[in-house]
Amino acid sequence: MADFKITYKNHCTPQERIDFGDSTYRWYLDSDVKARLTGTYLHTTSTQPSYTSNLAVTATPSADLASGSITFIYIKNTDTAGTGGECVLSFAGANTDTDAYRVTLAPGESFTSMVDTTFKCYVKRKASTDTTIEYLTAVG
Repeated sequence: MADFKITYKNHCTPQERIDFGDSTYRWYLDSDVKARLTGTYLHTTSTQPSYTSNLAVTATPSADLASGSITFIYIKNTDTAGTGGECVLSFAGANTDTDAYRVTLAPGESFTSMVDTTFKCYVKRKASTDTTIEYLTAVG
């Protein structure tokens, strides 16, 4: 049986904002971190990853995006800035409690994580504007 590989690369540059008091400010490299953070991860699975695109996100929480025994998830808000809304992710179940939705994705932003096989993920829109997402899940 063939193996499927997902290579994920990311980076971030932690910054801090220094205010000069006269309504001017400047961004500097974070003085605590002092480095750009990068990483590469190769996820290998013997099962074909599942990809879904153009999933409409409304005020009603979606079905569990991570149903089954997945170990890797990637979710991206595919609306372009200015035309769509933010979406929020919950890992605590599909409920209406806004505190359960801890991750916010603005248009163009994404979330990726290695997860436990009992992981659950639900998504809904944050405000009044519907949006769309794409997501990829894989079994370990």
